[in-house]
Amino acid sequence: MRLNGIIQLSRWDMERINNALVYIEKYYRIPISADHLSLEVNLSKEKLQAGIYLKTGLTLHLHVLKVRIEKAKELLRDTDHPVKFIAAATGFKRASHFIDTFKRFYAQTPNQYRMMLAV
Repeated sequence: MRLNGIIQLSRWDMERINNALVYIEKYYRIPISADHLSLEVNLSKEKLQAGIYLKTGLTLHLHVLKVRIEKAKELLRDTDHPVKFIAAATGFKRASHFIDTFKRFYAQTPNQYRMMLAV
């Protein structure tokens, strides 16, 4: 497991990590916790979190947010749905949290992003 403070990940572990990433892409609309996902892919929470970070460069939480925001960008680009609808459709409970998260990732609000696309 750990060698000098480093988590060792086997090929089997990495397959589970890949399964977790696929799961996130498929179920990003629902709440995803490390506890739930580790059970879903049959891997310890510690290995799951280390593997997600190794593969994506992000924590599990930030990776889930990134997936949601990327899906939201598609909806902002391809539809005229209101921001509140897109927030809910991508797994955010509150539109304000969605807007704040979007701004953190892209330094602009969803409406500013949409207006930039229209130019």
